[in-house]
Amino acid sequence: MALGRALYGLTLSIGVMGCGTPDDSSFEDTGFYVGEVVPADGDQDVLVSASPNLLLSAPASAETCTNSTVQLVAIAGSNAVANHIDATLEFDGDEKIIINPENELIPGFTYMVTVRSGVEGCTSEDGLMIRPFASRFTVSD
Repeated sequence: MALGRALYGLTLSIGVMGCGTPDDSSFEDTGFYVGEVVPADGDQDVLVSASPNLLLSAPASAETCTNSTVQLVAIAGSNAVANHIDATLEFDGDEKIIINPENELIPGFTYMVTVRSGVEGCTSEDGLMIRPFASRFTVSD
């Protein structure tokens, strides 16, 4: 199977600034942030059937937390070129988003979960901007 067929979507360069844990001082804290991600940042033995979970500090707005603001991308090469992975978002309860990839993940690949903030980013139901977030994991061979 050709790599191009396995990785659907557009190719873009990833450069996420100010991402990280809630104690990151580069962003004005609104009180809305990703408190935990599963698989955890840096996990190395993730199953091909994984559906990343984001546990949030407040209920998310389904209108602003969409496939364009909450993404799963496959990282290719040292230049951090990424391929967007087609997925659906599931809102499980008030404070959890599950990213369900349309296809199994590729063994040996590193993936990044990103959450975009700002005026056109993911917000809480109360309209608070989320703290920008990025986390990586690798699928086991």
